[in-house]
Amino acid sequence: MLTTIKDSIVACMATYPDRFDVLERSARSISGQLDHLFIYVNETLDGFPDLTSLKNVTILNGAEHEGNISANGKVYPLNLLSNCLVFTIDDDFIYPSNYVSKIKFIFKICKNNCCVAVHGSILPPELEWYFDRTHVFAARDSLLRAELVNLAGSGTFAFHQSTLNTNFSDFQPDVQVDLIFSSLARQRGLPIWSPSRPKDWLIPLRPDGLMQDMKKEVTYHTYEARKLDWSFSVYRDIATKALQKNGRPMSEIYSDLNLSQALISALGTGRTPANWQTSRKNFLARRNYLRLLSPKGPTSHNEYGSQI
Repeated sequence: MLTTIKDSIVACMATYPDRFDVLERSARSISGQLDHLFIYVNETLDGFPDLTSLKNVTILNGAEHEGNISANGKVYPLNLLSNCLVFTIDDDFIYPSNYVSKIKFIFKICKNNCCVAVHGSILPPELEWYFDRTHVFAARDSLLRAELVNLAGSGTFAFHQSTLNTNFSDFQPDVQVDLIFSSLARQRGLPIWSPSRPKDWLIPLRPDGLMQDMKKEVTYHTYEARKLDWSFSVYRDIATKALQKNGRPMSEIYSDLNLSQALISALGTGRTPANWQTSRKNFLARRNYLRLLSPKGPTSHNEYGSQI
């Protein structure tokens, strides 16, 4: 019988049979940093790896719960948690040994008034297509200084339930975990920080085929994302108000968070930083979007790149 877990550090993962061959490596890389790890298994348990040596892991057989719900499986355990620091993670990353401690330190600095996404993106203000980005801070890439983002990658996302209290029903019926988490953070006035890190701090074990498949059509994500204003001015206001709750001089907080100088300047002046401005990536993405709308259908060559 499942019981509520309180005041703990918990990670939630979803998996399916095509990832079973890399799942153990991923789970083992992070389980020792946690109080508890939930793994929601889609489709079937046939061929599932032996994780019995990981004593703090709960396996949720989808067939006994909500069935095959894809990435939404990583938010299914939220109803079982109370006042926890929650990490949503993917089954195809190797997480570094200091992953939890580094992100936990950010929450300490911000007094839980934030979210964190190692893989974070910036959507442009005038959004036409969900896969249009002004910049992507990819999980495996180095980042010398922390940055502010408006779209989180849920395989590297963290939040505290004291400031972002959400449950499984908030993510129904479609699969759009990244977008919903990002929208909820915005509603709660929580900035999303992408932390500084060395190259290959996180190591992907598989390419994200699902995301690449989604780029071949205009999905429901686009229509939902169009409803919001993704401008820097909106997120500057969110970040400034959240940091002011800390009660310390802004300069000290900026230093503790290791924010980039360009971002610090933009937070002060209100001028849109370069990472939030339209770039060549946007034009390439918009060209692909127009090709999707053409009678000939999508191009077979993805010129926007492999990262979301």
